Amino acid sequence: MAGYLILDTETTGLDPKTHGLITLSMVVETDSKRKIWNGLNTEWRIKSIDASALKVNNFLLSELSRAPDASWQALDYENFVYSFVDFLVEHSEQVEFLVGMNVQFDISFIKKACEDFNIKIDSLLPRKQIDPLVFASCLKDMGMLSPSIKNINSKSLYDFYEIDYSKGFHSSDQDCKFTWELWQKMKKTFSSKA
Repeated sequence: MAGYLILDTETTGLDPKTHGLITLSMVVETDSKRKIWNGLNTEWRIKSIDASALKVNNFLLSELSRAPDASWQALDYENFVYSFVDFLVEHSEQVEFLVGMNVQFDISFIKKACEDFNIKIDSLLPRKQIDPLVFASCLKDMGMLSPSIKNINSKSLYDFYEIDYSKGFHSSDQDCKFTWELWQKMKKTFSSKA
């Protein structure tokens, strides 16, 4: 199996030029192992904040001062960036594909954070990128997606592929888990039709 990097971010808004990363989660999936990195930028307030983004992400300001559990690293902005870059460096040769929902959005914020410290990140990110939302949209356009899926979004795909998101989504670690599960189910469905 080719190695996969699954990632997701939560941000203070939609524009990487003015908004910033709150959390970033990355999972490396290979035949032999799974490696996880979850980081909380404790200085997320240094960037512009769009209150509607925090609402979408189900964040309460009081919850953002500490890491959710022991699997998370709560770091100041500079150490947060260097830590996730170190994770990418450590695993860059093991992964061939990058998987994420709206992955270009996440990449734009990761690149901006790296630019803040003059870090060149492009060579560490897999060039082969899989966005299940884009894949589903293409399948719908070709008439290969179930007509019961009216709108292409995370929730409709999770519902169709019976992915239990009852504990909530729009947290970067959970979204990585759901995205990976979704991609595995989509891949299985369409490889059986080939």
